[in-house]
Amino acid sequence: IHVSRRNVKVGSITREMGKPQEEYVESVVCNVSAIGENEMKVFDLGTDGKVLLAKQNGKVFATGTLCSHYKAPLVTGALGKGTVRCPWHGACFNLATGDIEDFPGLDSIPSYEVKILGDGG
Repeated sequence: IHVSRRNVKVGSITREMGKPQEEYVESVVCNVSAIGENEMKVFDLGTDGKVLLAKQNGKVFATGTLCSHYKAPLVTGALGKGTVRCPWHGACFNLATGDIEDFPGLDSIPSYEVKILGDGG
């Protein structure tokens, strides 16, 4: 599974990494068999970051790993139909876009383009 995203810079800080980074982030993060249906897992993204992968209906989604409210780890939250819900206060995010769908989250979370390469590696 290959994920990529153009960083959104705020001054010299990128939103998803928290420190200055390359303008474009991409990485092969795992084999497609590393994540099961209706499962979420966190994988390393490049050298400094992490990405949350979720698989539903055979499709893999990639988002940021932390809730925008109090930085709770979303991997311990609830996986809904196309959404992930924060385990601490219930903020809900769209897996495809990272958009916030239910508060108290403060903002959307990063989302990444996902490509399955070759045999799934």
